[in-house]
Amino acid sequence: LLRDDRLFDAKRYDLNGDGSAGWWEFLAMWKQEQLCKRLSPMERVYLTFEDPQSSRLGWLISFCVFVGILVSAGSFVLSTMPVFHDPPSCPLCEPTPFVIFDRVDNFCVVLFSVEYVLRFIT
Repeated sequence: LLRDDRLFDAKRYDLNGDGSAGWWEFLAMWKQEQLCKRLSPMERVYLTFEDPQSSRLGWLISFCVFVGILVSAGSFVLSTMPVFHDPPSCPLCEPTPFVIFDRVDNFCVVLFSVEYVLRFIT
């Protein structure tokens, strides 16, 4: 996980000499050694989608997907209402929903598909 090639001597960080490194000793070591996690690109993509609190981008993606769900559901409900239908082109034809509802639905399908594929490959 750390992918660090430096040698590690735990005794050096046992500040109170009790034979183990406690939490505060661990924190001191973490700051002193300036350790950081090195993640692969796929791990970064996975964390971005799986944990929205891992980054601002993760939060933004999560928020966009949530808004997409609300817009998709709202669009579906509105498209069933007669007031949002175009008048029929012939006397025997049924009225059809406004074209914008198809476009919104297609956009949401693409959004959800891209999210699903990115989650699947990571």
